[in-house]
Amino acid sequence: MKKIIATSVLAAALIGFGGTAAHADTAPTTDPAESGDTSVSTDATDGGIVSDNGTVVTVGDVPISNHPGTIDSPNGLCEGGVVSRKATETLTNFTIATGRDSTVSGDSGVTLTISRSTTFGVTGTISSTTSVSASDVITTVKEDVGVSVAATKSGTSSTSGAWKVPSAWKRGQLQIGAIKHKGSVQKYVENKACKKVASGTAATYNIPETGWYFHHVKLG
Repeated sequence: MKKIIATSVLAAALIGFGGTAAHADTAPTTDPAESGDTSVSTDATDGGIVSDNGTVVTVGDVPISNHPGTIDSPNGLCEGGVVSRKATETLTNFTIATGRDSTVSGDSGVTLTISRSTTFGVTGTISSTTSVSASDVITTVKEDVGVSVAATKSGTSSTSGAWKVPSAWKRGQLQIGAIKHKGSVQKYVENKACKKVASGTAATYNIPETGWYFHHVKLG
């Protein structure tokens, strides 16, 4: 698993400061405390990711053994027929959003900014089955993995993202997108022997979180 570390890449929004939807500019002179956003990031980690609320994230291969094929019920007396579902996640990754100026590149020492006023989108896929519907997938992933997801995501970021290309780099790129989660959701039915047994075919998913993330990478 590739560990990705980043510091905050949030900065003053371009709206009201005469900026474009996404641009390269020198470091802003506006006091971050007055602008309502945090300061420009100067983090030099290649591949850093942070949410638009400042939370640093790690993505990559995430094997999660949420549910074996058959498990014992804690209840010694079972009537059977109780239905449950379980999400098993295999991968999380950052996906660049579609939309105008979802990426912006610049040379060493330049501050790159992506506007919170531009609409972006990230699509996902859910292969539902007769046993597990698309809504079942979204609900189960939220319960088992602990994140809010959607089949597709479209909208604006709650804050602009700004990151200064490190002086040691020749060129860098700032991107906006979403963390996508990939895995499957299986239906289980408890029998009278207190065993939860897989029932039907699992649904598969590769869908984005509902929050936006900023990602910066080294181009040279």
